[in-house]
Formats: sequence, C-alpha cells, structure tokens
Amino acid sequence: AAAFVSSNEEKAAQQDEDAQQVGRQELMSFVNHTANAHYHLIFRQKLGKLSEEINELIEEGQSVGMEDEVIVRLRQEVERHEDEIAIIKEGYLNEGIKSEEFIRIEREMKDLKGFIRELLYFYRLRNNYK
Repeated sequence: AAAFVSSNEEKAAQQDEDAQQVGRQELMSFVNHTANAHYHLIFRQKLGKLSEEINELIEEGQSVGMEDEVIVRLRQEVERHEDEIAIIKEGYLNEGIKSEEFIRIEREMKDLKGFIRELLYFYRLRNNYK
C-alpha cells in the first residue's frame, strides 16, 4: 500500500509539473500575441497595402500577356512574404528583432513591386511592337 501511495504521489507530481509547463506555454503564447501590438499598429496596414498593390500589378501582368510561369512565380513570392510575416508574428522573438524583420520584409516587398513594374513596362513595350 505504501508503494502504491508513493507511486501515485510521483505521478501526481509529474502531472502537476506537466500542467505547469502547459500553463507557462499558454502564458508565453498570450504574451507573444499581445506583444504583436506593434505589428498591428505599425506594419499591418503598410504590408497589407503593399501586398494588395503587388497583387494588382500581377493581375495587370496577366492582362498584358505575362506568361503563366512568371505569374505563378510572382504569386509564390507574395505567398512567401505572407508566410514569413505569419511566422514572425507567431515566433518567440523580442519586439526589436520582430520590427527589424518586418522592415526587411517591407523592403523586399517594395523591391518586388518595383521589379513587377519594370516587367510590365517591358511587356507593354513588347505588345506595342507585335
């Protein structure tokens, strides 16, 4: 009986430790979610607008005869940025690092937007001389 009681006490202690670990993980998740306030205040609108503008340029590319392979690759690049944003938001990084990463993504998206504009120029030029 004493061995049984001792075994139950050990199992109860392990369950208590496991429950505390889950509680700490949930707390960290909550803190991380609320810590993303800077994303919502600063970056969400900027990155969302850039994503919209890029998608509009891609649609314009389709209308001027951009090849399907090019369209697919450009859309993959937009999805990569969106996935990266989600990973950073969910990651356990301090706010400074998250901000730096969001700034980097914003810069990459602006570069992509400029690249698509150049492509559109060349596709329109090509269409003028067909």
